[in-house]
Amino acid sequence: MNCQIIPTPPDRKDEIMAELNKRQEYVVYADGRTDFYVIQTGGGTPENPTIEINDDNWEEVNKALCDCMQAAADFWAAHHPK
Repeated sequence: MNCQIIPTPPDRKDEIMAELNKRQEYVVYADGRTDFYVIQTGGGTPENPTIEINDDNWEEVNKALCDCMQAAADFWAAHHPK
């Protein structure tokens, strides 16, 4: 899974969030941090192929994606102070 960090300066936060909402992005952030968001930008490689999502596994896949994005946000916050 590829995650992208979206910097959100205070003076552009509303504008950036509006654009992400318009694109229907799932947005994750770290507790106590409003200076960046994380979005998913893709995933899957020949070594790690994409997972087929179906009626039987969509909830499990969704939880895994959300957990991964949260881990990315928490990692970024821990390694990039405000």
